Amino acid sequence: MSIAGATVLVTGASCGIGAALATQLAERGAVVGLVARRERRLREVLERCRARSPRSRMWVVDLADHDRAVAVLADPFSVSLHAITRNPPPEGGRAVVYGAGALGITSTAILQALYPSVEVATIARWPAQAALASRLGATVLRGAPQTVEVGIRVLTHGGKLVQMGVSSPARFEWTPWYFQELQLIGSNAFGIEEVAGRRQHAIVHYLELVAEGRIDLSGMLTHRFRLDQWRDAFRTLIDQGSTGAIKVAFDFR
Repeated sequence: MSIAGATVLVTGASCGIGAALATQLAERGAVVGLVARRERRLREVLERCRARSPRSRMWVVDLADHDRAVAVLADPFSVSLHAITRNPPPEGGRAVVYGAGALGITSTAILQALYPSVEVATIARWPAQAALASRLGATVLRGAPQTVEVGIRVLTHGGKLVQMGVSSPARFEWTPWYFQELQLIGSNAFGIEEVAGRRQHAIVHYLELVAEGRIDLSGMLTHRFRLDQWRDAFRTLIDQGSTGAIKVAFDFR
């Protein structure tokens, strides 16, 4: 499989397996994004990568610091960016984000940062989710999004419902779909996305927006666990109402 021209993010890239992988990816033509906490070593790896892939970049991030653990959140952000930039809200319009988990919170942040004229409402189930969505500037409504039917009933005529993530199939009353001439759109994964006229990989957009201070998701990473604590990690996610969990990460150090 050819990876020439692909954009690849490598965390822990300042030494060991991460550094070796980054160098090999660059040799095979990939544009490599390097993330690690040791700046001097990371710059050495970047120099080796740029010898073969001049567009490679680096970001110094210490995952021990809760406020700077940005790399962990690159994936959900990119999924949301893909959905929103391909289905942008109208100028001065309204957007409802149904759900305030990882994708809902990142969607709220993107809408607030990239579409400032749009009024954003986020429906959150748990108090911690509601607090973070409010901090991001959304109007917050408490509740639990249950079905596509609820979603299409709040849309205006000709509106769009963009489904992200995975959910169980279910029956729903679909008459509002055709009476209101709605668009139901599926969105999956991410890739090269366009933001403000610039086309580049979604993860690169994310890291640049963080560096510019336009996106701040620091409150999203609520818990960290060692890998041998995986049972505790899953229990924490399952019981979000009492734990306040939004995003949980494993620390492999």
